[in-house]
Amino acid sequence: MAYSFLNINLNKSLLWLIIEKGFKFFTGFLILLLITRYLGLEEFGKYSFIVSFVSLFAPFIGLGLDDILIKEFTKKNFPDQTLLNTSFALKVISFAIIFFSIIFTSYFLNYDQILTLSITIYSASLFFNGFNSLESFHLSRDNYHLSVYSKIISQLVLLLFIVFIVQSNRGLSWIFFSYFIANLFYALFQFYWYKREFKWAILCFDFKIAKKLLIMSLPLMVGGLAYIIQTHTDQLMIKYFLGFTSAGIYSSSVNLIGLTIFIPYIFQKAFLSKIISLKEIKLKFNYVMVESYRLAIIMSLIVGIIFFSLSDYIINIFYGVEFKASGGVLALLSGRFAYFFFGVIRAIYLIVNGQQGLMMKSLIFSSIINVILNYILIPIMGINGAILATYVSCVVDLVVIDLLNKRQNNFKFFLKALFSLGKFNMKSLLKNLQ
Repeated sequence: MAYSFLNINLNKSLLWLIIEKGFKFFTGFLILLLITRYLGLEEFGKYSFIVSFVSLFAPFIGLGLDDILIKEFTKKNFPDQTLLNTSFALKVISFAIIFFSIIFTSYFLNYDQILTLSITIYSASLFFNGFNSLESFHLSRDNYHLSVYSKIISQLVLLLFIVFIVQSNRGLSWIFFSYFIANLFYALFQFYWYKREFKWAILCFDFKIAKKLLIMSLPLMVGGLAYIIQTHTDQLMIKYFLGFTSAGIYSSSVNLIGLTIFIPYIFQKAFLSKIISLKEIKLKFNYVMVESYRLAIIMSLIVGIIFFSLSDYIINIFYGVEFKASGGVLALLSGRFAYFFFGVIRAIYLIVNGQQGLMMKSLIFSSIINVILNYILIPIMGINGAILATYVSCVVDLVVIDLLNKRQNNFKFFLKALFSLGKFNMKSLLKNLQ
């Protein structure tokens, strides 16, 4: 079934996706404001450090299985119950290993009691990532609404819990306990939707399926880890070299920019399948790629100009005077949205041409560059060094690797779009994507 919105035909899955992402953006924005204002500069620096630290381990728990599972549930090569239980067991085993690794690492690094407790609670909340296997099962059967219901409920629980924490003046560890409770609600509702129709067989593990899943998901797990390193290394190293206050100044700006990522994400989900279908129609495919880049450039200019020109005002309104120093950082990071959107268009091109391997290699290489530059530049230039390292690694990821690969024309599409922005036609782009 298709729905019409702004003359765009939306299928059911896309409609639910827009509802979910829109709700998450709104509540995520409120949660970010509440946490930032409540904690203040230094405590928010601790909060951001904990999130970044634990996030480095998260890809090893998810194992990159979620998208693989949707495909496998759809193909029905294995019994659903066996596939579900095997994937869930793999995630539980990986969680146990990673959880104790995180605890050992935090103890070895001699963090204070509150920091260690917060890391422990937040790490424990990752256990419920195993229930993403149930979400993959629902999505494979087009039950998108069940996934959205679970996420909306968990997000509401998180928001209400954060409001309670702020009103009752609780400590940092309580904020991470709220994430634990929210993830618990997500897992319970995913399990509830499943139990309404099926039985859960606990002893149902297949080693051959487990081996196949791990082999297929390994590139996705490595790619996910590289992305986390790319997006969180700067925050960890700022804390290491400059302290929690500087981490709070930087992270408050990064989180605001990060909220905008849902825009290119929805574009990818909405039009990827259609662009793939255009591969054999060369002229039409080339036109859509150029128009997509024109859209990305225009959106990046709009978002960038807003953040750059109004950065001090935005920080003052949303965060307060204490975060005044974040205004300059937000202005300098205003171009980061372009990396998100250009990255999505480039990913679409590489997926269409079967070059996912190149995408993963460029992400890994740029992540290594990011780590090295942060380590070198932050002690010399402070926060500005982290910003410079970010932009250099983004250019390496999106441009340099493409220039070294002569088999693809992605960068040519970008250049053509850049020098012909005046020809952008939104109506024509949408018409070609119907």
